[in-house]
Amino acid sequence: DGNFELQVHIADVAQYVTPDSALDQEARLRGTSVYFPDRAVPMLPLELSTDICSLRPHLDRLVLSCVMRIDPRGEIVGYELSEGVLRSAERMTYTAVSAVLEGDAPARERYAALVPTFELMRDLALILNRKRQRRGSIDFDFYRREFERSERQYSRDLQQLRAIGEDVGLRITKQKAGCATLIEVAGRNRLRDSEVKADSVLRAVARALGAPIERELRAPDGPADGFLVFAMPRLVAGSEIAATFDALKGAHAANASVRFHYRTARLEGTRRVEPYRVLVRSGRYYLVGYDLARRAWRHFALDQICGPVTRAGTFRPRPLPERYLAGDAIGTFNGTGPRADVAVRLSPVVAASAAAREWQSGQHVTAHPDGSAEIVFTDADIDEIVRWTLGFGGEAAVVAPPEAVAMAARSIERLRRAHGHTGAEPAKDATGVA
Repeated sequence: DGNFELQVHIADVAQYVTPDSALDQEARLRGTSVYFPDRAVPMLPLELSTDICSLRPHLDRLVLSCVMRIDPRGEIVGYELSEGVLRSAERMTYTAVSAVLEGDAPARERYAALVPTFELMRDLALILNRKRQRRGSIDFDFYRREFERSERQYSRDLQQLRAIGEDVGLRITKQKAGCATLIEVAGRNRLRDSEVKADSVLRAVARALGAPIERELRAPDGPADGFLVFAMPRLVAGSEIAATFDALKGAHAANASVRFHYRTARLEGTRRVEPYRVLVRSGRYYLVGYDLARRAWRHFALDQICGPVTRAGTFRPRPLPERYLAGDAIGTFNGTGPRADVAVRLSPVVAASAAAREWQSGQHVTAHPDGSAEIVFTDADIDEIVRWTLGFGGEAAVVAPPEAVAMAARSIERLRRAHGHTGAEPAKDATGVA
């Protein structure tokens, strides 16, 4: 009937944990299992959590099941709840499934019987993700690495970190081969009293300065392959956009044109494009390509490319227009409409580091005595600058012109509604400051 059937099964723990038993009382105290990067603290004993109540492959297990019917727009049109017995076919990992969906030959051969199911699940996942986006969802993908435009900017950050480190009894050495070392000053390490690891504190400090402490350096003319320019933040492996990027990069390397479905608020349709470069502006990835139907250069947001990217023949590369050769993080696509100056106020927490970066070749920075700063960008896409500002949370705010302030206010209000903000906290004004 054109709908999907989604089956969700969970172990029926109630068969083994009876009400008010010792197991039940201990589970209530723990509340839930807790997962750390290097270990897990289960809510139930290991004999249950990793064996009897674990849906291990090729073994019968008691389950509670929900079988749902979902239409092509992601709406649930029917469901059924039941108890049952399940025998899992395979124990899959995110890495293995990703390899199958990305066309890895050994992985597809190893799981040949399940490939059609995985592809069907991917299609449904894309539909449900688009439904989330329509409802105003936001992804918080924190990144650990950042591509910098010069080692000079890295040195500026280290100077600020050294000053902060002195206050807590830590010393940062001079750079050697692009690296610096954290050293504890004997008898002065204040972190020992708080039982906080030094590297965790430094990462928090680095984020407050506007960037992670781990980073990779590159020359201003871009990485060796020249396809991805100014990558910040990096894509999360296994995500939908990462799969789209990999498909586009592979097509670019083979001089193959691509076909994909593209959807925006104003238009929707299938595009056939020659892929030339991916640029990152305000944390959003854009494909720069030549639209074969419109016979014009266009840019496409990767998060608005729906479904699979397929190849559609080969092409002879064209010279890339000058406006797409710049390495700016903001305003790379010039000449697409009237340009405006947009002023953003940076709090003392992020001003020093953020203002030290060349986000746009024509940016203008004004430092204030209190440690804050104001940075002015010039671009035709005001929304791009608003997105960049919101990325700093409450540490940055759009202050001019009025239409940009209003746009920021609308964006903040959408986020507040989407996340159900109903508390008694003071409301933020149009600049993003309480």
